[in-house]
Amino acid sequence: MASTQRKDVMYTGSICLFWIFQVFMVFISVGGVIVYRVIMTVDYCSDDESSSSINCLLLTTVVSSLLNAISILVLGKIYDILAVKLTDWGKFPLLYLTHE
Repeated sequence: MASTQRKDVMYTGSICLFWIFQVFMVFISVGGVIVYRVIMTVDYCSDDESSSSINCLLLTTVVSSLLNAISILVLGKIYDILAVKLTDWGKFPLLYLTHE
C-alpha cells in the first residue's frame, strides 16, 4: 500500500514539474522577445540620425514576429517530444498489469 502511495506521489510530482517547466519555457520565450523589442526600440530607434523609420519597423516589429514564430515552432517540437515520452512512460504500468 505504501508503494502505491509513493508511486502516486511520484507521478503527481512529475506531472507538476512538467507543467511548471512548460510554463517557464513559455515565459522565457515571450520575455526574450519583449526584451529584444525594448532594447531595439530604445537603443537603435531612439537615435533619429542613425536609423530610418523602415529600419526601425523591420528591426522591432518584423524580427520580433519572426522570433515569436521560431519560438512557437521550437516549443511545439519540445512539447511533441515530451508528450511522446510521457505517453510511453504511462504505458509501462498498464502493460505490466495486463501481463500478470
